[in-house]
Amino acid sequence: GLDNKGQIDTYKKNQVTTNNELSKTITNTKKQFATVLRTSAAVTIDGKYQDVVDENGDVKSEYVPLTKEELASVESIVKNTINFSATRGDSVVVQNLPFHRESIRVESKVKTFYNRFVEPFIP
Repeated sequence: GLDNKGQIDTYKKNQVTTNNELSKTITNTKKQFATVLRTSAAVTIDGKYQDVVDENGDVKSEYVPLTKEELASVESIVKNTINFSATRGDSVVVQNLPFHRESIRVESKVKTFYNRFVEPFIP
């Protein structure tokens, strides 16, 4: 036959499987049930009442509004309570407003009576 002159034929087979499938990640994210868009708070504060004696000797309660410093202190407390955020658009209003309180007048009359007629006789 054929003269192969020392050459030996060999058979080689390389098989490479390339899977180009992308890895898949499934993420289930639950959002909050509700989100706060904005918070508003309005607070009215009854001021202080001081007993004042008029020219007839009668004691009357006189309304004295809170100072700006006291109102600012209350506003700070309210802001901390509602987790105030200016960037979210929250608003807080704190104002003096005299409440109509008949009971204060009665209490001041009882207190005046006690101070004038009872207290002097207590040892």
